[in-house]
Amino acid sequence: MVKKLIDLAKKANMALEVCSKKEYSAQIEVLNSNLKNFYVASTTRYQIKAIKDGKCCFFTTEDLSNPDYIIKELDKAFLLSDNDNINRLSNNSYELRKESFIKPDFKKVKEDLLSLDGLREEYPYIKNIEASYAYNYMDINIENANNFMEDSNYNNYIMVSVSGVKDNVVKSDYISIYTKYYDFETIKNKVRELVQYIAAKFAETSISTNKYNVLLKNNVVKDILTTFIPAFSTRNINMKLSFLTDKLNQKVFSDKISIVEEPLNAEFVSTRAFDDEGTLTYNKEYVLNGVFKKTYNSLEYALKNKEKPTGNSYGVRNFHLVAGNKSYTQLINTMENGIIINRIEGMHSGINMRSGDISLQATGLLVEQGKVTKTLNMIILQSNILEILNNVLEVGNDLEEFNSTISSPSLLLHDITICGSL
Repeated sequence: MVKKLIDLAKKANMALEVCSKKEYSAQIEVLNSNLKNFYVASTTRYQIKAIKDGKCCFFTTEDLSNPDYIIKELDKAFLLSDNDNINRLSNNSYELRKESFIKPDFKKVKEDLLSLDGLREEYPYIKNIEASYAYNYMDINIENANNFMEDSNYNNYIMVSVSGVKDNVVKSDYISIYTKYYDFETIKNKVRELVQYIAAKFAETSISTNKYNVLLKNNVVKDILTTFIPAFSTRNINMKLSFLTDKLNQKVFSDKISIVEEPLNAEFVSTRAFDDEGTLTYNKEYVLNGVFKKTYNSLEYALKNKEKPTGNSYGVRNFHLVAGNKSYTQLINTMENGIIINRIEGMHSGINMRSGDISLQATGLLVEQGKVTKTLNMIILQSNILEILNNVLEVGNDLEEFNSTISSPSLLLHDITICGSL
C-alpha cells in the first residue's frame, strides 16, 4: 500500500515519504483490590511527508486504503501553503536492528499490581494504592522511492500513587518507573519506601529562608533538566530564547557536569537508529566537564542553516547527566547538614528557559548530622540553572530512567537558596 501511494504521488509530481509506526501496547490499571482497566491493542499510524514545487507538506492518518483521497488532500495543502519550507526526503537506508519482543505475562502483571493492596493491611493509615502499567512495542519504518529504513524498540512503564489519612489529614505521593525489563520486586520495594514516606509526611514542617547544602534527588534533577532541554536546540539559541545563547564552546557549568545523548545505547529504553525524518542518530556530548559543546536540530532547520542534521526531529532520546561515583546514602553522609529535595511542582510556570531562573514549590527532608530528622513542605527552591549546575559538590551514581527522554543521577549542591517560613 505504501509503494502504491508513493507511485501515485509521483504521477501528481510529488516526492513522497511515509513514516509508519506500528505499535503493540497493553494497559493495566488497578485501585486497591479492584481491576479498573485491562486492554491490549495494536495500532498503526502513518506520517506522510510530501514535497512539490519547493514546498513541503505533511499528512497524518491511520488508514492508507484510499491513496487517491490522500493525494487530493495533499494537493489542497500545497495550494493553501505559502511557506516555502526547505526540506528533503531521507537519503539513508538502515537494516533492521530488531529488538527481541520481550512481552511480559500481562496476567501476572495484573496479579502483581493487585497484590500491592496487601500494603494497606500492613500500614493501616494507607487509604488507597492506585497503580497503572503500560507496555509498548513499536516498529518504525520510513520509506520513499529510493530508500527504506526499519527499526524497533519497547519499554515498560509503571506509576503507583499512594494516599494516606491520619486525623482527617490526607497525604499523597507517587513513583514512576520507566524500564526495559519488568521487575516486580524492584517495583514493590519502591512502593514500600513510598508508603513509609507518606507516614513521615503527616509531620511536615517548614524551615527559615536561607542558603543550604541541597541534595536534589534524581527525579528532581530530571524534572528540571527536562524543562531546559529545548535550551540546547539550535533554533532556540539562534532566536535568543535560551540561556545558552552565545555560550557555545564556553565553560558554563561545574567541571563535574557532563551531559550526553545516547540514542544508540541499547541499555536505555528508547533506543532509536534514526529519527522520524530518516536522519541517522548518533551519540552526542552536549556538555563535557562543564563546557557547552553542542546543539541539536531537525532536518528542516539544518538545511535552512546549512548545518549537519543531528537526528533530533522528535527532540532528544536517552539524554542524561553523566553519573558520578557516590551512592545516594553517601551523598547524604557527605552533606551532613542540609535539605533533600525529593519533589518539585510548577515546572512550566516556575522555570524561565531564556534566563535560566528557577522558582519551584518543593517538598523534602531536613538532614542533621547525616540523619533525616524532619519532612518539609511549603518550601521554595529559588535558584538558576547556571547556579545549580555550578554549585555541584558531588554527582551521584543513581542514574535512573523516568521517561523516554531523559534520565539523571542525584546532585549534591552547596549555597542554594531555599525559601520557607518567615
